[in-house]
Parts: sequence; structure tokens; C-alpha cells
Amino acid sequence: MFLYQLGLARGGQAPSQFLRELRPSELGYYWALWQIDPWGEQRADLRSGIVASTIANVHRDSRKVEPFRPAQFMPYHREAPPPPAVVSQRLLQAFGLELDPKRIRKK
Repeated sequence: MFLYQLGLARGGQAPSQFLRELRPSELGYYWALWQIDPWGEQRADLRSGIVASTIANVHRDSRKVEPFRPAQFMPYHREAPPPPAVVSQRLLQAFGLELDPKRIRKK
């Protein structure tokens, strides 16, 4: 994704084109800059998500609803999946069951 965004920032060049022109050190500088201050729509989505979550949190019932996170308002943001133990616990809770500590396998 970074290479395509860099290509757009360089006037719409394809990565195959500008990679032939850039020295590795220049590409490293672009990468470092992007890590500090990303450009493109992902950054715009984050800014919009911050505003939307702030407004939603001001108007939520704090006794009933957990605080909203900016990522919940970012349409293309993918969060890391929860660990298997968390998924198992959620499934058991959904069916009203409890985890039996005797049945947990040790690694």
C-alpha cells in the first residue's frame, strides 16, 4: 500500500517506474517520513474517526454503552482478531456456559 501511495504523491507514477529511479536510501527516507506522518486516505479516515467517536461518546449513555473508538468509524480499518482464548470465552458466555478450568490444556 505504501508504494502505491508514494506513487500517487509523486504524480501518479507506478511503483515499477519510480523504484527504478529512486536510490534505496531515498526510499528509506520516504518510508521513515510516512511512518511519522502518513499521507493519504487512511490518515483522513483516522481524523474523521476521531471526530465521529468524540461526538458519539458525548451523546452515549455511559452506564449502558462502552466508549466508542475511532476505528469503529473507519470503514476500511481492520483490527487484529482477538486471541482464540478470548473467542472461546465469548462463545461460552453467549451460550450461558462457564469455562471448566480442569479442561484447559497446558502448553
